[in-house]
Amino acid sequence: DELLAVNTFRHTMPEASHASDIWPPILWLCGLVFLGDVFIRRVQVSFAWVPAVSKRLRDRLLRRQTVDAPAHLDRLRSRKQAVSESLAARKASTTYEPSPTSDLSSSPTAELPLEGGSSPAPPAAPSIKPAPGLARTNKPEEEDYTSRLLKAKKKVWDERERKDS
Repeated sequence: DELLAVNTFRHTMPEASHASDIWPPILWLCGLVFLGDVFIRRVQVSFAWVPAVSKRLRDRLLRRQTVDAPAHLDRLRSRKQAVSESLAARKASTTYEPSPTSDLSSSPTAELPLEGGSSPAPPAAPSIKPAPGLARTNKPEEEDYTSRLLKAKKKVWDERERKDS
């Protein structure tokens, strides 16, 4: 009887509520996003090991025997090594022999005698002329430009003084 006398759905009780600030979780979230961004930009992570590990794990779970490299791969590797050795030998045997008409002015062997016993005449040093646009400006031209600039400034200051007067 006592339990039936109490109205459990009465509206006179205050509502149950809990107020908390939301800024601490948002601050943590922003910090984690920032650190994640820095990590992604600055740290290079390679996942090249994942396929090998997953293959080993799969083989272990399925109790498969590991198989060595196929024979055709060994043949390819040996052929690649033979070709690279022949290319290296070909590069080592190739030498540069300049022709007698080439410019030897900067070569240390320019003064060596030829097979016939006569030494070649040293070639004339090429004259290097700067391009007109790249040539240095002479000092009189710089002074001329400076003096013209100074005259233009004086003219502007004189005009300002006349307007103020």
